[in-house]
Formats: sequence, structure tokens, C-alpha cells
Amino acid sequence: MKVAAKVRFNASKERCEKFGENMYLIYVQFEQDDDSPSMITSILSRELGVPISRLEFAGFDVHKNWIFEML
Repeated sequence: MKVAAKVRFNASKERCEKFGENMYLIYVQFEQDDDSPSMITSILSRELGVPISRLEFAGFDVHKNWIFEML
């Protein structure tokens, strides 16, 4: 199953909102860097209630959404 997420960096508070089917808006308190996919994966796995090992970053779509594949 594919899950899409819009990520907003440098937010004042970390939170995750669901909008639409398999679509999430994630606010994080840090700037985007090389470790961002693993941090976003851990936040999203907490929200979905699945282990981190079952969620894999697949890349970006044409709208710059982060795409994750749930194994």
C-alpha cells in the first residue's frame, strides 16, 4: 500500500494530520537534510501504527509529495 505525505519543515510543533485516503500532512521541527527520510518514516510509522521496518521511503511524486510503501 502506498502512502503519500506532504512535509512542512521548521514548524513550531511536531504533528501529523490525515487528509484524504492514504494522505498525510506532517509538520516537523527540523530542517530538511540527508537524515530526513528516516525521521519522517519514524513519525509516519507511529501515526499508522506499524513498525518502522514495514514502512519504506519510495521517493517523491510529481507534486513533491513524499511517497512511502507499506510492506
